[in-house]
Amino acid sequence: MAFGWVGQAYAQLGRLPEAIAAYREELAIRPYMDEARIGLGAALIRAGRSAEAAPELLQVLAQSPDAPTARTNLGIAFLELGRAQDAVPELLAAVKLSPRDGVPRLALADAYLKLGEPIRAREQYDALRELDPGLAARLGPRIDAVTQPR
Repeated sequence: MAFGWVGQAYAQLGRLPEAIAAYREELAIRPYMDEARIGLGAALIRAGRSAEAAPELLQVLAQSPDAPTARTNLGIAFLELGRAQDAVPELLAAVKLSPRDGVPRLALADAYLKLGEPIRAREQYDALRELDPGLAARLGPRIDAVTQPR
């Protein structure tokens, strides 16, 4: 059975314990499945278990260093763990690997804000506005608070 797909379906429904279990079942059978491990990492992050997610994502990156989603998720896990300085290189790599994806740019902006670098955060928000106006519109006030000229 393809537990990875089951895990993805559960994750989309917000049923994170079931998603985590399904991803783990898939990985018990097929430990080489990067997609399942990335999904497990994402579900763990959403469940507030970033400390468990980071090793899963690091394992993916040890074998597939050019996996942008794993880099993005690892950066987000580091942010959730209060490790913004560790998040930045992961998110910069994700942006380089997937320059049209707005998610790593948003997380990178958050990391820069946590590090006290609002100018760099504004640069990422401005790039996000160009890449994904819909996402930027949904984040409106959050972005505007940083991007307003002073």
